[in-house]
Amino acid sequence: MAGAQLVAWITVKLSEFAFEKGEPKRYRTDTGAYRTFCDSCGTSLTYENDERPDEIDITTGSLDDPEHFPPNRDVFPEEKLSWVRLVDGGS
Repeated sequence: MAGAQLVAWITVKLSEFAFEKGEPKRYRTDTGAYRTFCDSCGTSLTYENDERPDEIDITTGSLDDPEHFPPNRDVFPEEKLSWVRLVDGGS
């Protein structure tokens, strides 16, 4: 959980991902997923799910250059708050 109405993520192949430095804290959720967090500030970094073992989701805001990764789809749009605008232009 990110504690926010929405969080932008990018998904990449796990084999193509590595942290450049440091080792984040890893947490196994009650649903069996793994989430990682910065050990210093608590920023949410990644999400891994056994249903997609070859992929990892990365919080776009934690990237050095997040402008290169604008959202291109909505996930769980039925759960949005009324004031959130969807990527596809829906309300």
